Amino acid sequence: MIETFIRGGLLSQNDQPTTENPLLDLSGLPRFAEISAGQVEEALDAALATSRAKIAAIETQCPTASWASVASELQDIEEYVERVWAPVSHLNAVRDTDQFRAAVEACLPKLSAFHSEVGQNLSLFEGYRQIADSDDFNALSSARQKIVKNALRDFRLSGAELEGPDRERFREIVSELSTLCNQFDQNLMDATDHWVLDIDSESDLQGLPQSVVELARQTAKDASLDGWRFSLQAPSYIPFMMFCENRSLRQKMYEAYVTRASDQGPDAGQFDNGPLMVRILRLRAEMASLLGFAHYAQYALEGRMAGSAEEVSTFLRTLADCAKAAGAKELESLRHFALEEYGEEHLEAWDIAFYSEKLKQSLYSFSDEAIRPYFPLPKVLEGLFFVARKLFGVTVRQAVCASPWHEDVQYFELLNEDGSVRGCFFLDLYARAHKRGGAWMADCIARRRLADGSIQSPAAFLTCNFIPPVGDKPSLLTHDDVVTLFHEFGHGLHHLLTQVDEPAVAGINGVPWDAVELPSQFLENWCWETEALNKISGHYET
Repeated sequence: MIETFIRGGLLSQNDQPTTENPLLDLSGLPRFAEISAGQVEEALDAALATSRAKIAAIETQCPTASWASVASELQDIEEYVERVWAPVSHLNAVRDTDQFRAAVEACLPKLSAFHSEVGQNLSLFEGYRQIADSDDFNALSSARQKIVKNALRDFRLSGAELEGPDRERFREIVSELSTLCNQFDQNLMDATDHWVLDIDSESDLQGLPQSVVELARQTAKDASLDGWRFSLQAPSYIPFMMFCENRSLRQKMYEAYVTRASDQGPDAGQFDNGPLMVRILRLRAEMASLLGFAHYAQYALEGRMAGSAEEVSTFLRTLADCAKAAGAKELESLRHFALEEYGEEHLEAWDIAFYSEKLKQSLYSFSDEAIRPYFPLPKVLEGLFFVARKLFGVTVRQAVCASPWHEDVQYFELLNEDGSVRGCFFLDLYARAHKRGGAWMADCIARRRLADGSIQSPAAFLTCNFIPPVGDKPSLLTHDDVVTLFHEFGHGLHHLLTQVDEPAVAGINGVPWDAVELPSQFLENWCWETEALNKISGHYET
C-alpha cells in the first residue's frame, strides 16, 4: 500500500534526498525499526535546510501573494517538516533510550528556532495579509480561508508584530520552553519507571486479583527476580491500591506515586520537576506579557472555543460548587462504612480507593476486576470495529506493518465500502518500561489532495497503557479501559474519516483544542449500548 501514502508538493520524487536516512524517506509509512538516534539530527538538519531554501523563494512572491504562490507552498513546507519529525516525537514517547533522548534534546532548539523564524517572518505575514485582503479570498474554499485566518492569528501569537529586543526575547522563551517541557515529561517517565515494590512473601498479596498477581510475577521474572514486582505503571498501581489488604504497602505505593518527580517521597530530588515548573510558569507569563496579554491563560485561549479566562474560571467554580456537596456526602458515607465494617477510624488518602471498592462490592455485588475476563482485548477490538462499521460504513482490516517500533504494535487499514483504503492506524496498547503513561492519539500523516488529484491517505498513532497478556491469557480489560480505548479510537476516526483536502485543517489539525474532545467522547457512548456491549464482551475462556 505504499502508493497510497506517497506525498506531493514540497519535494517531487526526483527531489527526494538520496540519503539512506529513513526519516527522510516520505514515500510511505515511517520505517520505525530502522530509525536510530544517530539519524535524528542529520534528518532534521536536512529537512530544515531544504525548507529554508524554499521559504526564501516564497518570500519573493509575497508582495503579490496568492494562495498558490504563498499559502499552498508554505503548507507544503510545514507538512514536510511535520512528516520528518512525527516519527521522532512518537518514538520519544514510546521507545525511550538515553541515546534517542539526547538526540531529541539536541534537535528541539533547532526545531523551535525554525518555527520562530517562520512565525516571525514579516514577509510571509504580509503575504497572508495580501491573500486575506484580496478580491480572490472569498472565492477560496472554506478550508483554505480557515488556513489563512489561522495563519494570521498564529503570526501574531508567534511575535511577528514584536520589534527589537522583545522579538528576540520571545524566540528565546519559546526555545527554552520546548526544552523544559520535554525535560518535564522525561523526568516523570523516569520517576515512574524507577520506583518498584518487590514482594517476596505471598501473605502480602492478600486481596489482589489473580491477574494482577500474575502480572507482578511476570514482571519480577523479566527482571530475573523471585517473588512479585509491582510498579507505578497504571496496570500495576491502580488495582494494587484498590485491592491490596496490606495497608502499609498501600501507603508505600501511594506516597511513591503522588511524589513522583518531586522533592518529596522515596526518590526525593532525583527527578525533581519542581524547579522546572516554576521556570515554565515564569516564562509563560513573560511570553504572554510580551504579546500584551494580561496572563498566560488569556494567551492560551486564543483560537479556542472558550472566550476568556473568566469564562473558564466561572465554569470550573460552578462545576465545583455543584459537585462539592455530593462529594462530601459520599466521603462521609465511605468513612462510616470503613468504621462500621472494618473498624478503620482514620481514613487516609491511600485508603480511599481500597474502601471505595469494598463499598461498591457491598452495595452492588460488583467489581471491575471480576469482569476483566469478559473484556479480552481481541474481543473488544472486534466489537469496536463493528461499531465503526455500523456507524460510519468503514471496515477495519488488520495488515502487516513492515517496520514496527515494538513487537506489541498492531497495524490496521480503514477501508471504504468499495474496498479502497481510507487511512491506517497503529495500535500500541500495553504498558511497559520506557513508554510514557496515559493514553493518546497523534497524527502520523495528514490527508491531502496531491498535485495529480489523488488523495494522500491519513495515518494515526493510537497509544494506551493496558495490562499486557500474561502467559496464555490475552490482555483483559476493565470497562474503564474499554471506555479509554473507544475514546482514543474516536480521536483516530476524527483524523482518518476527514474529507478535508488541506492538511493544515484536515482531521484533528486546526481544530480548537477544547473542541477536539467531542468525537472521542461521542464514541464513548457506545460502550454502554446493549448491542455494542454484546459485541465487545465475552468470557475469554468460555
